[in-house]
Amino acid sequence: MAAGLIYLMIEGTFNQWVWSGVIFLIFIILVWFLKWRVDWKHGGILFLVFTSFIGSMLDLRGNPIYNEPIKLFYQNQGKFEIVTQVSTINGSTGIDYHFNIINQSGGVVKHIPIIEVIIFRFFEYLILYSIILSIMIPTFRLIKRLTNQNSKLDL
Repeated sequence: MAAGLIYLMIEGTFNQWVWSGVIFLIFIILVWFLKWRVDWKHGGILFLVFTSFIGSMLDLRGNPIYNEPIKLFYQNQGKFEIVTQVSTINGSTGIDYHFNIINQSGGVVKHIPIIEVIIFRFFEYLILYSIILSIMIPTFRLIKRLTNQNSKLDL
C-alpha cells in the first residue's frame, strides 16, 4: 500500500492526468457512500465546497481540459505554457509549477500567479462537481424510490 502511494505521488508529479483522475474518483466514491445522506439540503453544498477546495490544492498542474479556461482567458496575450521545475536542496526535493503566457518569439509575456491558478481550479471543480452531484442526487432518489416500491410489492 505504501509503495502504491509513493508511486502515485511520483507519477502524479509528472503526469498531468493522475491527480485530476484521483480526485474525481475520490469524489465519486464519497458521493456513492454518502448517497442517502447528501443532497442539496443536507450537506451537499458543504461537501461540494470542501472537495472543490481540496481538489484545487492538490491538482495545481491540472490537465489539458482543466487548463483550457486559463488558455481562453489569456488567449489574446500569447500561448499558455506550464513549466515544471524540480529542485533538490539539502536532500529534499521540491517541485514548482510556473504558469506562463509566451509570445511568438518565446519570451514570457505574463507569469500567472499560483493563487490565480488555484482560484481557477476551485471554480472548475465547483462547477464540474455541482453538475455531477445534480445528476447523482436525483438518480439516487429514483433508485431509493424503486427499491422501496419493490420491497412493498414483495410483502
